[in-house]
Amino acid sequence: MEGKEGEATLALREVLGPSRREPGSVSIHAFRSIRDGRLFYIHSKWKDEEAFEVHAELPHTVQFLTRMEALIDHPFDATRAEQIG
Repeated sequence: MEGKEGEATLALREVLGPSRREPGSVSIHAFRSIRDGRLFYIHSKWKDEEAFEVHAELPHTVQFLTRMEALIDHPFDATRAEQIG
């Protein structure tokens, strides 16, 4: 949402530490679009799908999602993907 970029940045920074300390976390990084400062991305890599599913249910993740949903004016979009090249 316009004007909420600072709050979104803070929420992302706060969730990265606990997520990185999870046993199944390989890497997790947050990005903000250079061309559209309202667009944020998270790129994460997990040991396996089970590790990601555990991550998705942890309190810091659930709290982050709730916090972000209050800051955006569109549905939260999460895409699980695999590297092909």
